[in-house]
Amino acid sequence: MPLCKFKGCSKEHHSKGYCETHYMRLWKWGDVNRVDPPGRDPVHATTKQCGRCHKILPATDFFPRRIKGKRGIKQCLQAYCKKCRNDYKKAWSLAVRLEVLKAYGNRCVCCGESHIDFLTIDHINGRGREHRQHVAPSGSSGSFYIWLKKKGYPKKEFCCLCMNCNWAKGIHGICPHKRKTRT
Repeated sequence: MPLCKFKGCSKEHHSKGYCETHYMRLWKWGDVNRVDPPGRDPVHATTKQCGRCHKILPATDFFPRRIKGKRGIKQCLQAYCKKCRNDYKKAWSLAVRLEVLKAYGNRCVCCGESHIDFLTIDHINGRGREHRQHVAPSGSSGSFYIWLKKKGYPKKEFCCLCMNCNWAKGIHGICPHKRKTRT
């Protein structure tokens, strides 16, 4: 049986004169010399220009991106460098959070706190953890905010509370502000 025509390979011929390994490299990547890095598909670029900051950076400064194509999954690099992508995601997350808080009044319904950094969304009837795990299994608050937006910001089930009121309600069952008014 003939051997692979790739220099130094002693495996049996599979197709087009190459062994199965080298033929698959030729078929998949168009180059028999291309070697897959361990644990992921190859990315040959050594440098890339960021689409946001326009700096030319090493390929290691970009997150990998997988694209499904006719020949399987192809890996390339994200358009933005890691720093720009993280900055973009932070800005996007903040914008979504501000939009949700605005829809719920930008103010704690219990004590009136309006500092954005202290505000959060409360499940009026409790069971927030189970609901968040169902809606956003990744644990991301951004996914929960997107869910609220898609549902039209339901006011009967959710409200805006400051963290102090939310924690007190979660631990003691009632916020100290409401307890004061009862006695």
